[in-house]
Amino acid sequence: MTCLRTLNHKPSKNRGGLSRVDIYQSGAPTPEQAEQARAALEERVKQQETARQTLVARQDPVVRALLDEAFARLGLEDPQGNIRAAIARYPLDHVVNGIATFEGKRRAGTLPKGVDARYLLGIVRNISQQDEGLGITEALIAARLEARDLLLVPLQRELASLESHLSHVPDLIKTFIDRATNADRLVDRLFWLTAVVDSINAQASETH
Repeated sequence: MTCLRTLNHKPSKNRGGLSRVDIYQSGAPTPEQAEQARAALEERVKQQETARQTLVARQDPVVRALLDEAFARLGLEDPQGNIRAAIARYPLDHVVNGIATFEGKRRAGTLPKGVDARYLLGIVRNISQQDEGLGITEALIAARLEARDLLLVPLQRELASLESHLSHVPDLIKTFIDRATNADRLVDRLFWLTAVVDSINAQASETH
């Protein structure tokens, strides 16, 4: 409490040398100050409305129409349209899946009590994040497969060279095993072990 009293009575350059207590006790603002505050508030409201209209204009009209119909059907309140605007930023498929998920949960009675339109926004957001995660995973797999293919090219060339120079199968298998044993990378080791298996399987069963 003593600390708060000290702070409240301490003059500040940001407040024109006045303390919090001085400002509080200075009385009502002047008409000029009141007018400045009103003008600043009106400008802020105007900027927010302009930003909202810009956001609405950028939205897919199909998505927005779908949301308007769904909100009316589901009885979801959104008088300012802010939640629908937030949802409409997501792709159509995500919005459709989100609405279907919301309706499915409602029919199954698994929606939490007291949920509103923000719950639907959360569902669509989660679906979008999951879909993005799957897309990233697929891209990573493709990149790794491409890298693996690049690694396999010199190995396949070496394999073909060994097979063309070593006609004695036991010697060929021994060479493959040596390559696998001395390999520094897992992909190399698996490649040469696979070559061993393929060489054995290519022989008659009685020689295995």
